Amino acid sequence: MRIDIGGVTFEELPRDYDSEFVVEPNGLSAWFGAAGIRREETQRPAAHGSFDSRGYRGAKVPFIRGSILASSDATFHRMRQQLEGLLADGSMARMSVQDNQGHVTWQDVRLAQPAVVTPHPNDPSGEYQIGFWAPRAEIYGEERVKTGASAGLFHRGTIPAPLKVRIGSGATSYTISSPLGTFEVAGAPSGGVHEVDLRTARVKRNGVLLTGVVARAETWDVPRGLPITHTISAGSGVEWITRDTFA
Repeated sequence: MRIDIGGVTFEELPRDYDSEFVVEPNGLSAWFGAAGIRREETQRPAAHGSFDSRGYRGAKVPFIRGSILASSDATFHRMRQQLEGLLADGSMARMSVQDNQGHVTWQDVRLAQPAVVTPHPNDPSGEYQIGFWAPRAEIYGEERVKTGASAGLFHRGTIPAPLKVRIGSGATSYTISSPLGTFEVAGAPSGGVHEVDLRTARVKRNGVLLTGVVARAETWDVPRGLPITHTISAGSGVEWITRDTFA
C-alpha cells in the first residue's frame, strides 16, 4: 500500500530505512467502506416506528497509523515537523491510496486530527497517528471516458457515479437523454466547449458558468454494472466522463 497526500508519502513496505513514513498492517482505517448513514428521523406519534426518511452517507474520517524510520535525530526531527505541519493550516489536499493490487482511489481531504508522534526512547524513530476528514462520502477510482453522440455508460464502483458531458463545440440547444432522465439546454451561446454536470445541473462554456439556459433539469448519476445508453441531440466532439465511485 502507498498513500500520498500533500507531498508526504506513506509506504506499507519501506524502501528507505533511513527516511520513511511506514504504514503499519491495517494502518489505514475508514477509507474503504461506508462511514455510516445519517437521516432526519421523526417518530410516529402514538404509533410504532418513525416516518420514512432517506438516508445519506456520512463524511469519511480516515486515519493513518505507523512508524517513522530515520537514520539520525536530525532526520527524525525534520520528518516529525513535516508530519505535524501536514494540512495544519486548514487547507485541503488530494489523498490517493494505491492498494496491494495496484488499484488507486482518491478524494480531497482536510486535517481531522493533527499528527501525534511518540518517539522511541533508544533510537531516532517513533510511532505516529494522523487523521483526515473527507467531506464527500465517496472516493473515486479509474476515470472512464466514452465518445460520440451515443454511448453506453457504466463503472465498476459500488455506488452511483457522477457524470459530466463535455461537448467540444456546443450547440445553442440540445437534449441529453437516458432511461434515467432528460436534461435540456436552450438558448446557450453556440460554439466553445460546453460542460454539463448531470449531478448539479450546472452548464459551463469554456469554464464559465451559464445561467438561464437549463430548460429541463432532471439530474442523475450512473449506476454501477451494465452499460446504460446515453444520447445527445446536437453538438460535436462529445465526451461522456464518469469514474469508478465507491462508498
